[in-house]
Amino acid sequence: MPLFEVELAIAGDLRLSREFTAEGYHFSPSTNGFSLVFDVSAGSSEEARSQATAKAQVLVDSITFTKGPSLRCFVSRITQRRGPEEGTSRVLTTTVSIAADAYLVLKCSPEGIEPGLQMARRVESHPKAEVLTRALRWFARGVADSDKVDKFADFWIALEALADSYEGTDVEPYLCKSCRHVINPRPVGGLLRAYLRSFGMNTEAESMHTLSAKRGKLFHRALESRALESLGQVERILKTCIQHETCSA
Repeated sequence: MPLFEVELAIAGDLRLSREFTAEGYHFSPSTNGFSLVFDVSAGSSEEARSQATAKAQVLVDSITFTKGPSLRCFVSRITQRRGPEEGTSRVLTTTVSIAADAYLVLKCSPEGIEPGLQMARRVESHPKAEVLTRALRWFARGVADSDKVDKFADFWIALEALADSYEGTDVEPYLCKSCRHVINPRPVGGLLRAYLRSFGMNTEAESMHTLSAKRGKLFHRALESRALESLGQVERILKTCIQHETCSA
């Protein structure tokens, strides 16, 4: 299968102290962030682009999770490697430029990137890789969004996605108040509480009654003030859940 070298431009409030290579990724400082170069085996340049973007996104979101700043990634170059008999490599995509914004710079050493690399590796090999990848993406969107309502929605969607992956049998069903008939054996609220209790987060599980009510008022009635008071709490609960999941891999 053809081998492609892919370069991505990473833009955001993080700068590297120097150029270095770690776990198959080559990191280089740039004006607006840093560049990331690694190899991908794929059947075509478009397949290489798709694979590289997905792989880099997990890493970038993991760095956001472990370091804090929001980051954006763009494929800037794809070079198909050729054997000696085929001549030189062929560049398939030209470099893109990213306009600089006003930013605060977070200096980062190779050691500073290591937690993000470790998290990306654990996510990629995790039995719940798909849901964790999506949860990290929503978390990173929440970090990037400037609007607090959007932040709350991002974090809550990620939390519900994680809870929905819970397979335990201790979920409180939703019952009819008059006849006690089971209306929903695995309601979202029950899933959230059981999921949090599975990590020993009992206090947070109890808070779901209140947080879910606030979430409902925000999502369905646009009553945002009470929900946004709990924005930091929802973010902390989500982050703790992702940490529990990835540390158990």
